[in-house]
Amino acid sequence: MPTIVFDLIIIAVLALFAWRGGVKGLVLTLCGLAAIFVAYFGAQFLSNVFCGPVAGIIKPVVAQTIHEALPESIQEALDKWNEYLPTATVPPAATAAPEGSDAPQATDPAGGGGSGEEEPQIPVYTVEQVMDDIKEAGLFKTVYNTLKEAVDSGEVRQAAAQSPVDALADYIARGISKSVLFGLIYLAVVVGWFLFTRALDLAFKLPVLAQINFAGGLIIGFAEGVLLLLVAVWLGRLLGLIPPEADSPLLRLFTVDTLWDLWKDLPR
Repeated sequence: MPTIVFDLIIIAVLALFAWRGGVKGLVLTLCGLAAIFVAYFGAQFLSNVFCGPVAGIIKPVVAQTIHEALPESIQEALDKWNEYLPTATVPPAATAAPEGSDAPQATDPAGGGGSGEEEPQIPVYTVEQVMDDIKEAGLFKTVYNTLKEAVDSGEVRQAAAQSPVDALADYIARGISKSVLFGLIYLAVVVGWFLFTRALDLAFKLPVLAQINFAGGLIIGFAEGVLLLLVAVWLGRLLGLIPPEADSPLLRLFTVDTLWDLWKDLPR
Protein backbone atom coordinates (compact mmCIF):
# COMPACT_ATOMS: atom_id res chain seq x y z
CA MET A 1 0.00 0.00 0.00
CA PRO A 2 1.46 3.42 -0.97
CA THR A 3 2.50 5.46 2.05
CA ILE A 4 0.48 8.41 0.78
CA VAL A 5 -2.65 6.44 1.61
CA PHE A 6 -1.74 6.54 5.32
CA ASP A 7 -1.35 10.31 5.12
CA LEU A 8 -4.77 10.66 3.50
CA ILE A 9 -6.32 8.51 6.23
CA ILE A 10 -4.67 10.66 8.91
CA ILE A 11 -5.96 13.87 7.31
CA ALA A 12 -9.49 12.43 7.06
CA VAL A 13 -9.50 11.30 10.71
CA LEU A 14 -8.22 14.67 11.96
CA ALA A 15 -10.76 16.55 9.86
CA LEU A 16 -13.59 14.31 11.08
CA PHE A 17 -12.72 14.72 14.75
CA ALA A 18 -12.17 18.46 14.42
CA TRP A 19 -15.51 18.91 12.62
CA ARG A 20 -17.32 16.76 15.17
CA GLY A 21 -15.74 18.71 18.04
CA GLY A 22 -16.75 22.01 16.45
CA VAL A 23 -20.34 20.85 15.97
CA LYS A 24 -20.59 19.59 19.54
CA GLY A 25 -18.87 22.65 20.90
CA LEU A 26 -16.42 23.15 23.72
CA VAL A 27 -19.00 22.67 26.47
CA LEU A 28 -20.42 19.36 25.30
CA THR A 29 -17.00 17.99 24.32
CA LEU A 30 -15.34 18.80 27.64
CA CYS A 31 -18.36 17.79 29.70
CA GLY A 32 -18.60 14.54 27.75
CA LEU A 33 -14.99 13.73 28.67
CA ALA A 34 -15.57 14.74 32.30
CA ALA A 35 -18.85 12.83 32.65
CA ILE A 36 -17.15 9.47 33.18
CA PHE A 37 -14.87 10.80 35.91
CA VAL A 38 -17.58 12.82 37.66
CA ALA A 39 -20.00 9.88 37.63
CA TYR A 40 -17.38 7.36 38.79
CA PHE A 41 -15.91 9.36 41.66
CA GLY A 42 -19.32 10.71 42.66
CA ALA A 43 -20.80 7.21 42.79
CA GLN A 44 -17.73 5.92 44.64
CA PHE A 45 -17.99 8.60 47.32
CA LEU A 46 -21.76 8.45 47.84
CA SER A 47 -21.90 4.64 47.82
CA ASN A 48 -19.26 4.58 50.58
CA VAL A 49 -21.30 7.08 52.60
CA PHE A 50 -24.64 5.28 52.36
CA CYS A 51 -23.66 1.61 52.10
CA GLY A 52 -23.51 1.24 55.89
CA PRO A 53 -27.16 2.18 56.60
CA VAL A 54 -28.40 0.21 53.58
CA ALA A 55 -26.33 -2.81 54.61
CA GLY A 56 -27.92 -2.66 58.05
CA ILE A 57 -31.35 -2.99 56.43
CA ILE A 58 -30.57 -6.05 54.29
CA LYS A 59 -28.17 -7.75 56.70
CA PRO A 60 -30.90 -9.65 58.66
CA VAL A 61 -32.19 -11.17 55.41
CA VAL A 62 -28.68 -12.30 54.41
CA ALA A 63 -27.97 -13.67 57.90
CA GLN A 64 -31.23 -15.64 57.91
CA THR A 65 -30.43 -17.08 54.47
CA ILE A 66 -27.01 -18.24 55.67
CA HIS A 67 -28.44 -19.55 58.94
CA GLU A 68 -30.98 -21.74 57.15
CA ALA A 69 -28.22 -23.29 55.03
CA LEU A 70 -26.35 -24.60 58.09
CA PRO A 71 -26.85 -28.04 59.69
CA GLU A 72 -29.59 -28.18 62.32
CA SER A 73 -27.18 -28.92 65.18
CA ILE A 74 -25.19 -25.81 64.38
CA GLN A 75 -28.34 -23.72 63.93
CA GLU A 76 -29.45 -24.66 67.45
CA ALA A 77 -26.03 -23.88 68.90
CA LEU A 78 -25.90 -20.51 67.17
CA ASP A 79 -29.43 -19.70 68.37
CA LYS A 80 -28.20 -20.20 71.93
CA TRP A 81 -25.26 -17.93 71.16
CA ASN A 82 -27.60 -15.21 69.86
CA GLU A 83 -29.74 -15.50 73.01
CA TYR A 84 -26.69 -15.11 75.22
CA LEU A 85 -25.02 -12.34 73.17
CA PRO A 86 -27.06 -9.36 74.49
CA THR A 87 -25.93 -10.10 78.07
CA ALA A 88 -22.31 -10.91 77.21
CA THR A 89 -19.76 -8.52 78.69
CA VAL A 90 -16.49 -10.21 77.72
CA PRO A 91 -15.59 -12.60 74.89
CA PRO A 92 -15.86 -16.19 76.16
CA ALA A 93 -12.76 -18.39 76.16
CA ALA A 94 -12.93 -21.41 73.87
CA THR A 95 -12.84 -24.98 75.13
CA ALA A 96 -12.52 -28.09 73.05
CA ALA A 97 -15.57 -30.00 71.97
CA PRO A 98 -15.81 -33.71 72.84
CA GLU A 99 -13.69 -35.80 70.50
CA GLY A 100 -15.69 -37.30 67.65
CA SER A 101 -18.56 -34.86 68.04
CA ASP A 102 -19.87 -33.12 64.92
CA ALA A 103 -21.29 -30.20 66.91
CA PRO A 104 -19.30 -26.96 67.17
CA GLN A 105 -16.98 -26.45 70.10
CA ALA A 106 -18.48 -24.72 73.12
CA THR A 107 -17.48 -22.43 75.94
CA ASP A 108 -18.78 -21.79 79.40
CA PRO A 109 -19.23 -18.01 79.58
CA ALA A 110 -19.70 -18.08 83.33
CA GLY A 111 -16.39 -19.87 83.79
CA GLY A 112 -18.09 -22.63 85.78
CA GLY A 113 -19.33 -20.20 88.43
CA GLY A 114 -21.77 -21.26 91.09
CA SER A 115 -24.58 -18.84 90.33
CA GLY A 116 -27.01 -21.74 90.24
CA GLU A 117 -28.32 -20.73 86.81
CA GLU A 118 -27.61 -22.86 83.80
CA GLU A 119 -25.51 -20.91 81.30
CA PRO A 120 -25.88 -21.63 77.57
CA GLN A 121 -23.03 -23.42 75.83
CA ILE A 122 -21.63 -20.95 73.31
CA PRO A 123 -20.35 -22.50 70.06
CA VAL A 124 -16.89 -21.76 68.76
CA TYR A 125 -17.71 -21.87 65.06
CA THR A 126 -15.40 -20.21 62.54
CA VAL A 127 -16.18 -18.29 59.37
CA GLU A 128 -14.24 -20.94 57.44
CA GLN A 129 -16.64 -23.59 58.71
CA VAL A 130 -19.59 -21.45 57.64
CA MET A 131 -18.08 -21.20 54.16
CA ASP A 132 -17.77 -24.99 53.98
CA ASP A 133 -21.44 -25.41 54.93
CA ILE A 134 -22.46 -22.74 52.39
CA LYS A 135 -20.58 -24.63 49.68
CA GLU A 136 -22.28 -27.89 50.59
CA ALA A 137 -25.68 -26.19 50.55
CA GLY A 138 -24.99 -24.64 47.13
CA LEU A 139 -25.58 -21.12 48.46
CA PHE A 140 -24.09 -18.04 46.76
CA LYS A 141 -22.67 -20.16 43.93
CA THR A 142 -21.89 -17.21 41.64
CA VAL A 143 -19.89 -15.30 44.25
CA TYR A 144 -18.58 -18.18 46.38
CA ASN A 145 -15.00 -17.92 45.09
CA THR A 146 -14.97 -14.18 45.77
CA LEU A 147 -16.25 -14.75 49.31
CA LYS A 148 -13.69 -17.49 49.86
CA GLU A 149 -10.85 -15.18 48.81
CA ALA A 150 -12.17 -12.47 51.13
CA VAL A 151 -12.27 -14.91 54.05
CA ASP A 152 -8.79 -16.28 53.30
CA SER A 153 -7.31 -12.79 52.99
CA GLY A 154 -8.84 -11.64 56.29
CA GLU A 155 -11.26 -9.13 54.77
CA VAL A 156 -14.12 -10.82 56.64
CA ARG A 157 -13.39 -9.96 60.26
CA GLN A 158 -15.20 -11.64 63.13
CA ALA A 159 -15.33 -9.28 66.10
CA ALA A 160 -15.23 -10.45 69.70
CA ALA A 161 -18.56 -11.89 70.85
CA GLN A 162 -19.81 -11.96 67.23
CA SER A 163 -21.07 -15.08 65.54
CA PRO A 164 -19.38 -16.10 62.25
CA VAL A 165 -22.74 -15.99 60.48
CA ASP A 166 -23.19 -12.38 61.56
CA ALA A 167 -19.65 -11.48 60.42
CA LEU A 168 -20.14 -13.08 57.01
CA ALA A 169 -23.63 -11.58 56.60
CA ASP A 170 -22.22 -8.15 57.41
CA TYR A 171 -19.57 -8.48 54.68
CA ILE A 172 -22.05 -9.77 52.09
CA ALA A 173 -24.65 -7.11 52.93
CA ARG A 174 -22.08 -4.34 52.59
CA GLY A 175 -20.93 -5.75 49.25
CA ILE A 176 -24.47 -5.96 47.90
CA SER A 177 -25.46 -2.51 49.12
CA LYS A 178 -22.27 -0.88 47.78
CA SER A 179 -22.67 -2.51 44.34
CA VAL A 180 -26.35 -1.60 44.00
CA LEU A 181 -25.83 1.93 45.30
CA PHE A 182 -22.84 2.47 43.01
CA GLY A 183 -24.85 1.44 39.95
CA LEU A 184 -27.89 3.55 40.83
CA ILE A 185 -25.87 6.62 41.81
CA TYR A 186 -23.66 6.33 38.71
CA LEU A 187 -26.76 6.28 36.50
CA ALA A 188 -28.32 9.20 38.37
CA VAL A 189 -25.13 11.28 38.12
CA VAL A 190 -24.82 10.57 34.39
CA VAL A 191 -28.42 11.71 33.81
CA GLY A 192 -27.98 14.78 36.03
CA TRP A 193 -24.69 15.67 34.35
CA PHE A 194 -26.32 15.31 30.92
CA LEU A 195 -29.09 17.76 31.87
CA PHE A 196 -26.54 20.17 33.35
CA THR A 197 -24.35 20.16 30.24
CA ARG A 198 -27.37 20.66 27.96
CA ALA A 199 -28.42 23.71 29.99
CA LEU A 200 -24.84 25.04 29.91
CA ASP A 201 -24.62 24.43 26.18
CA LEU A 202 -27.77 26.52 25.62
CA ALA A 203 -26.08 29.42 27.42
CA PHE A 204 -23.14 29.16 25.00
CA LYS A 205 -25.45 29.66 22.01
CA LEU A 206 -25.40 33.38 22.75
CA PRO A 207 -23.32 35.70 20.52
CA VAL A 208 -19.55 35.69 21.15
CA LEU A 209 -19.93 32.67 23.44
CA ALA A 210 -21.08 30.65 20.43
CA GLN A 211 -17.82 31.42 18.57
CA ILE A 212 -15.75 30.48 21.62
CA ASN A 213 -17.76 27.30 21.99
CA PHE A 214 -17.19 26.33 18.33
CA ALA A 215 -13.46 27.16 18.30
CA GLY A 216 -12.86 25.39 21.59
CA GLY A 217 -14.75 22.32 20.40
CA LEU A 218 -12.70 22.33 17.18
CA ILE A 219 -9.43 22.31 19.13
CA ILE A 220 -10.56 19.63 21.59
CA GLY A 221 -11.89 17.44 18.76
CA PHE A 222 -8.59 17.81 16.87
CA ALA A 223 -6.67 16.81 20.02
CA GLU A 224 -8.87 13.70 20.42
CA GLY A 225 -8.08 12.75 16.81
CA VAL A 226 -4.34 13.15 17.44
CA LEU A 227 -4.47 10.87 20.50
CA LEU A 228 -6.48 8.26 18.61
CA LEU A 229 -4.03 8.31 15.68
CA LEU A 230 -1.04 7.94 17.99
CA VAL A 231 -2.52 4.76 19.46
CA ALA A 232 -3.65 3.50 16.04
CA VAL A 233 -0.20 3.99 14.42
CA TRP A 234 1.53 2.34 17.38
CA LEU A 235 -0.81 -0.67 17.26
CA GLY A 236 -0.58 -0.83 13.45
CA ARG A 237 3.20 -1.10 13.54
CA LEU A 238 3.10 -3.53 16.44
CA LEU A 239 0.70 -5.83 14.54
CA GLY A 240 2.51 -5.42 11.24
CA LEU A 241 -0.36 -3.58 9.53
CA ILE A 242 1.85 -0.53 8.97
CA PRO A 243 5.35 -1.28 7.64
CA PRO A 244 8.20 0.09 9.83
CA GLU A 245 9.86 1.66 6.78
CA ALA A 246 6.77 3.76 5.95
CA ASP A 247 8.15 7.28 6.27
CA SER A 248 5.52 9.54 4.75
CA PRO A 249 5.50 13.01 6.34
CA LEU A 250 2.33 12.69 8.41
CA LEU A 251 2.80 9.03 9.29
CA ARG A 252 6.32 9.73 10.52
CA LEU A 253 4.95 12.59 12.62
CA PHE A 254 2.44 10.34 14.38
CA THR A 255 5.01 8.12 16.07
CA VAL A 256 5.89 8.29 19.73
CA ASP A 257 9.61 8.77 19.04
CA THR A 258 9.04 11.69 16.65
CA LEU A 259 6.64 13.46 19.00
CA TRP A 260 9.04 12.95 21.90
CA ASP A 261 11.88 14.47 19.84
CA LEU A 262 9.66 17.45 18.97
CA TRP A 263 8.75 17.88 22.65
CA LYS A 264 12.42 17.89 23.66
CA ASP A 265 13.22 20.50 20.99
CA LEU A 266 10.59 22.94 22.26
CA PRO A 267 12.08 26.08 23.87
CA ARG A 268 12.02 26.02 27.64
